[in-house]
Amino acid sequence: MKIALVNFDIDEYLVKFAEKISQNFQVESFMGYRKPKVNSTLRNSDFVDATLLYHVENFEDKFDPKLIIKNKDYYFKYFLLFSNVMDRVSPIPHSSNYKELYFWKLINFFVNYINEKKIDLFFFDCTPHRPWDFILFLVAKNLGKRTLILRRTEFIAKNLIVEDFERNELKFHYEYNNQVDHNFSDILDKKNLDHLKNYLRSKDNRDGLTLKRYQQSNNLEILSKRNNFYNVIFKIINFFKLIEIKYIFFDVLFKKIPLQQVGATEDTIPNTTVASLKKINKFDYFFIKLKTLLRNLKINRLNRNIKDFKMEEKYIFFPLPFQPERTTLPEAGNNGSVINSIKFLSANLPHNIIIVVKEHPRQLYKDIRTYNFRDENFYNELLKIKNVKLVNVREDYNKLISNCILTSTLCGSVIFDGLMLGKPSLVFGNTWLSDCESVKLVNLNEDLKTTFSELLNKKEDQVKDDLFNFLKNNQKFFINAACDGFEIERFKLDEDKNLENLILAVKNRIGKV
Repeated sequence: MKIALVNFDIDEYLVKFAEKISQNFQVESFMGYRKPKVNSTLRNSDFVDATLLYHVENFEDKFDPKLIIKNKDYYFKYFLLFSNVMDRVSPIPHSSNYKELYFWKLINFFVNYINEKKIDLFFFDCTPHRPWDFILFLVAKNLGKRTLILRRTEFIAKNLIVEDFERNELKFHYEYNNQVDHNFSDILDKKNLDHLKNYLRSKDNRDGLTLKRYQQSNNLEILSKRNNFYNVIFKIINFFKLIEIKYIFFDVLFKKIPLQQVGATEDTIPNTTVASLKKINKFDYFFIKLKTLLRNLKINRLNRNIKDFKMEEKYIFFPLPFQPERTTLPEAGNNGSVINSIKFLSANLPHNIIIVVKEHPRQLYKDIRTYNFRDENFYNELLKIKNVKLVNVREDYNKLISNCILTSTLCGSVIFDGLMLGKPSLVFGNTWLSDCESVKLVNLNEDLKTTFSELLNKKEDQVKDDLFNFLKNNQKFFINAACDGFEIERFKLDEDKNLENLILAVKNRIGKV
């Protein structure tokens, strides 16, 4: 069996994993941004340089342009999703013609490459969410190749290996040898909610950041929440807009433009923020930053100048996801439109129930990646929807869950957070929790009234029981290993033990493919 490993090149923990796997299986292809070290066993694999896969003109010089595409209708249905994926790496939008040309060039290349190398299985380090690996995944599926993806859950070092990112296609129900965690099993048997919380990744989240990043942040707004001195400084700086001046002048004049290096080395640092822009000068970069800043000021004003919400009405809590992020793009699939999801929800609601919407804190940061995702028009359209109330971004997330009748989302963490508090959930996207009895996937072609009735009749204890029963039935499908080195560092895990568990699980899974 010939295997391709995709994006296992940057994270040192995953590089060690890839090298171990290459000693047990034929790794025909190693794809990513960084070449394997000279002494690495991966040096024997064919290296596909991802830095060359962001620009149409590179295909003319480097790759075979033969047109061998079958089942074109299959690819056409993913073009809108691909176009949205492109927006995350290009703050200056490309024309429709360019996107279409790039789309088919990528497909051409990977069809030719896979057929030439005769690869049987593609293993991705996470859900493919960049233009090139997204297309690679689609081509592999269309050619009947097997695909495996490392997929995080809400639990620390309890993750899944799935086969797809689309609804009802995850296929993670595979029981691994030697992966039982008796302590975790005991917690589930006793339905001990307090002890279960110790396993959650979210236990160290603050304002959308991990605890370590929150504590180390030099963001003045975050510092102002922790220290009165910084609070005064922040108000002065905010009044004179000094942060904004630094953002568009100092950063442009004195910092290097974050272009993706073209041509991989053993030390390449991937930078996909503006990866699809091959050439960009200081003048262009200034205007990208200026537009990002103006957009940021507008949406901050919209989300912060809102009176406190009185939690007296019956409401469904719909927290907005951070975008762009792979949990919605592409994991939410064709149901990835927040606006359309909320409109559908509103149209099917009983008249006495409202939808409370809260923005994700990270969406309000000055981040070039968010430029094409949510602007003033988005909020204007959102506020036109019947029964929708946008609340201040500072509203307490946990209180909003505690007081709602149920949660709803594309496929965010609020599903699990709500279940922990006894709240059922209506989900529009793709989640590993969809088989839980208190989680219902929305079918846009069906009436929601029956589903609403079922969920609203559930008591808090029933919802918690559903969660524990689901976890008890599905814990055998977890791999007791971190998905990346960041998880190892963040939660101070034993790297050798996690690596051993990950390798055993993957060998077990690949051996059965």
